Amino acid sequence: MQLGTVTAYFYLLVTIKFSFALFIVDSVFVSRYCLPIQKIDPLLLALIDGTINHLMNYVISLPIKFPCSYSCQTEFFVTKLEGSYPIVLGHNWLTQNNPSINWKKETMVFSKTNPEN
Repeated sequence: MQLGTVTAYFYLLVTIKFSFALFIVDSVFVSRYCLPIQKIDPLLLALIDGTINHLMNYVISLPIKFPCSYSCQTEFFVTKLEGSYPIVLGHNWLTQNNPSINWKKETMVFSKTNPEN
């Protein structure tokens, strides 16, 4: 892992899971790498089934770099995640960046190096 950058390798270094709207990073992941967080007004995390799971009190801005050389700066809400996914990308991000996703190979390819540039 590069210092200060989350490098996304599916099932190798950081496994990424997709959510509907939010960008979320696991609080254990943040603590392990001593990443700087910013306090926010509490925000309820509602799961897709409608249950309220956690209060989110912190955000973190992380640069993300994919193996295909695509990179971006993204703000994540910090909360405890269950399972093996330390980072959750939101549907809005996926729509905006529109990567080509190969679900069998668990890879993402972007049509441009940095679509927002």
